[in-house]
Amino acid sequence: MSLITLFAVHVSVLDTAARLIEPPTLLIVRNGRAVLKNMQAELLSMEDLQSQLRQQGIESMREVKRAYLESDGQLSVITYQDRPRSGARDRVP
Repeated sequence: MSLITLFAVHVSVLDTAARLIEPPTLLIVRNGRAVLKNMQAELLSMEDLQSQLRQQGIESMREVKRAYLESDGQLSVITYQDRPRSGARDRVP
């Protein structure tokens, strides 16, 4: 077995092991709506989700385009850029 082949096999084994040890990100909110199946799989309650969103300054789930539960337990949130935040008003100068 050549050194290159041995290295390729080693990298492949490490990649597979990393996927088993570290779970992939999980979609929790899609287009302003909770993905209940994924929340249930992670034992994440609606109250916990709303609390995490508020901690990031998001008042309503409707502001969220996508939210992912990361492998480290953190919530990554992508909001709609073109929508004003709740309570924001268009001001005319």
